Amino acid sequence: MHRVSLIGFDRPLGVSGLTTALPELRDEAVDGAEATASLPSKPVSRPPAPAGERPSREEFVRVFEGQGRSVRATAKHFGRERRQIYRWLEAYGIQRNAEDE
Repeated sequence: MHRVSLIGFDRPLGVSGLTTALPELRDEAVDGAEATASLPSKPVSRPPAPAGERPSREEFVRVFEGQGRSVRATAKHFGRERRQIYRWLEAYGIQRNAEDE
């Protein structure tokens, strides 16, 4: 990691950048498809909706449930304030639990 930090990458470091910084890893590098297959899958986030536009109820529920019913995480996913998520919850008639933040 010290050698990598000395190179001073100004963007996220991928497999190709890592093998460039540490050539001894080239022999051990895994094919890109195999490497990504072993990574845990994360929900695909989409860019924030334009102002005034809101997600469909189905999309909102999918994200809200996928984020563990976390208002904070849902707001971050959509690039909105938590207040807006509370408004959408009310507009879509979704009941909040006491533990929903």
